[in-house]
Amino acid sequence: MAELQAGQNSYKLAQLAEQVGAECVGDSSLNLSGVNTLQDGGAGEIGFLSNPKYRDQLGATALSAVVVSPKDADTLVELGKPGLIHANPYAAFAKIAALFDQTPPAAEGISDAADIHPDATVDPQAHVAAGAQVRAGALVAAGAQIGANSVVGVDAQIGENTVLEANVTVYHQVKIGAYCRVHSGTVIGADGFGWAPEDGDWVKVPQLGSVVIEDHVDIGANCCIDRGTLGDTVIETGVKLDNHIQVAHNVRIGAYTVMAAQTAIAGSATVGKHVIAGGNVGIAGHISVADGSMLTARTMVLNTIEERGSYSGGIPQLTTPQWRRSMARLRQLDDTNKKLAKLEKQLAALQSKLAEDE
Repeated sequence: MAELQAGQNSYKLAQLAEQVGAECVGDSSLNLSGVNTLQDGGAGEIGFLSNPKYRDQLGATALSAVVVSPKDADTLVELGKPGLIHANPYAAFAKIAALFDQTPPAAEGISDAADIHPDATVDPQAHVAAGAQVRAGALVAAGAQIGANSVVGVDAQIGENTVLEANVTVYHQVKIGAYCRVHSGTVIGADGFGWAPEDGDWVKVPQLGSVVIEDHVDIGANCCIDRGTLGDTVIETGVKLDNHIQVAHNVRIGAYTVMAAQTAIAGSATVGKHVIAGGNVGIAGHISVADGSMLTARTMVLNTIEERGSYSGGIPQLTTPQWRRSMARLRQLDDTNKKLAKLEKQLAALQSKLAEDE
């Protein structure tokens, strides 16, 4: 199958079907020039349906075509709507949307206004924007893009076709693999939070390790990934991090794990492979999370999770009166437990006396 080239003005439905391995329904010669949602889409656009919650929108959508799963194929035919049948409509839609992506490259060529140290190695096929710094001993591989005002520290390595957007800071000796993308404002390799108490003061613990990021990792904007104290902080292949995520020293995140915004992982924690973490999850230090676990939003993980499963720790929203009543009861829990323990003792004594009387 010949790969379609991104950036065309339009694609035929049959081309998209071949591109994503889907079954084509309806007019295969239909030209499509963009992507959109079921609710907001219009003529010439293609969207998708994967969440049953939005199934009612299928009949009313103005989209010219829709990607659906096999269970919605009959509905698509009944509506007379062209489309694609795919086992994973969301993933198929993502691949289609990539063809229409007009995001410009982070940099083009090697700018004369870039600051590249004579001892750095920058492949001629790399791209370095104005204001970027590539420091002594650093290596920037072919196809890599270093955005405006980004910094590649001493002896750091940036792999093939990896993109650092504008204003990314990569500290010394950090290693980033191939086909990664790091968004603006992210800092990789800053010191971990290491302080030893002494006589009421704090002594700085040198952070002598680094950060190793493997291939195909995406890191959102304004994330902080700290270097290891001894040994490295490691992010394995295929990990996807949202914006505003904190990864502390000596953390290891397993392959293909995804984490939503504001998640924070404390030092020396190990997160398994294929873990899904919702927004604002907190993971304590020196514990581990089993492969394939799901952590719902605002879950606080304080102990090791040994078995794969779904874990929750947040309290869903309540009306203000409900919240106040719940908090009032929560404050009374200690007294209630004491009263309950007293009643249990009285009940046990009564049962013992009744047994003796019999």
